[in-house]
Parts: sequence; C-alpha cells; structure tokens
Amino acid sequence: NGHPSPLIVWNRSAAKAQQLSGVMVAETFEEVAQQKKKTIICEMSTIAPKLTFDLHTQATELGDGLLATTIFGLPSKAHAAKLIIIKAGDIKLRDIVSPYLIPAMGNKTNKTLLLGVCLNTSLVAYVNKMAAGEYTKISFRVAGVKKDLKHIIELGAE
Repeated sequence: NGHPSPLIVWNRSAAKAQQLSGVMVAETFEEVAQQKKKTIICEMSTIAPKLTFDLHTQATELGDGLLATTIFGLPSKAHAAKLIIIKAGDIKLRDIVSPYLIPAMGNKTNKTLLLGVCLNTSLVAYVNKMAAGEYTKISFRVAGVKKDLKHIIELGAE
C-alpha cells in the first residue's frame, strides 16, 4: 500500500505467513532482526505479561521497539479484516505501525489505553451473551481460557 519500507513478516506457522501478499516473509525470527536496523515488533501472542516486559526491555536495549499488540476477534473477523486491535507501548511506534495494521487486519484500533484496560465491543458482546445464558453461541476455546487464567494468576502473584 505504498508504505516507505518493506514489511517483514514472521510467523511460527510459515504457511500462514506465505499466504500474505506484498510482504517479505522471514524464515526465522532472527532473520527479521538481521534484515533491518530499526525493527518494530508487534507481539500478538498470548504470553505472560512478564515475558512481554522482558522482550520489550531486550528490544529497547538493541535499539528496536516492541508493542504489545492484542487482537480481538474470531477467525471469520480476521478473514474479513475486522479485528479489534489494541496497541500498548510507545505512542510514536504505535503511530508508525497503525497504517500497516489498519485496514489490513482490522477496522478499529485503540485511541487511548487507560490503565491497561480497554472495553471493546467484542468483550461486551461476550459478557452480554453469558449474562443472558447464551453459552452455545460463545466460542472461546477451553485451552485459551486456561492459558489466560494462568497469566492472570501469575500477574496477581507478581
């Protein structure tokens, strides 16, 4: 889309990255770092907050940047580029990556992240469904919920 620098993509599932057009696909994460002097990493995994902090520290020490880039939405929303994207980190870095993420991945991004909490329409919709007892229409995977709860417990302990 006319961005000034090439977008280098790495995904642990190489086949997913190969499906993207107009990007350079790195075979390894290390290749991403070798390709560019200044790298901005958009971390989109569900990992422990401490690990995100440690990765941010390491990226900063190397002169790079890292954003915790949380995405909300079902696979159907991802295919339609309608994910809700929350970027936490340096505002200058958020401004740089926004044109790469919107509209390619989503149609919404956070304008303000207040105390690390962002109420979004997806979360509110799920809460409303649960409150109404509509459990059959909620599509969280048990493994994902267990992982999120583990992170919450670890964060509370810290």
